[in-house]
Amino acid sequence: MNPLPKVLDFLNALADAFTEWPSNLRQIAARICALARLLCERMKLPDRLDRSGPQRCVKISDPAYKRPDPLIYAQYYLMGQGLAVTWDNPDIEIRSGGNPVAPHMLAPDTEYEIVARIWNNSTEAPVVDLPVKFSYLSFGIGTVSHWIDETRT
Repeated sequence: MNPLPKVLDFLNALADAFTEWPSNLRQIAARICALARLLCERMKLPDRLDRSGPQRCVKISDPAYKRPDPLIYAQYYLMGQGLAVTWDNPDIEIRSGGNPVAPHMLAPDTEYEIVARIWNNSTEAPVVDLPVKFSYLSFGIGTVSHWIDETRT
């Protein structure tokens, strides 16, 4: 067996390593400098902040995070619980000039005000800036949702 090809391969690899050495050395130096900067910044922080993560925002774990629970009168949910329901949703009211209008008394091409009462079922977290989207379903076969408007609580 001739060891010459293996020696030549080794020398070739060694030469490649030396040609890339300045680039690798710059990368190593840049990482060391970044780490030194981070350590210097941490030394300036108060004791409690020094122990926190490097990012400003830290994801809160699931059990510790208190979530709001917005809800509205839901017929299907109540029926699933075996409770009686009314199909006239008590949390939604249609008004004209500030006066309530029965859903079966709506006139075509008339603007109405929709008043919705949104409940918060959570006892530990507020519902802040909750988006509320209004639409209605057409009647008959092939029910289609028709967009009305959107607001925030």
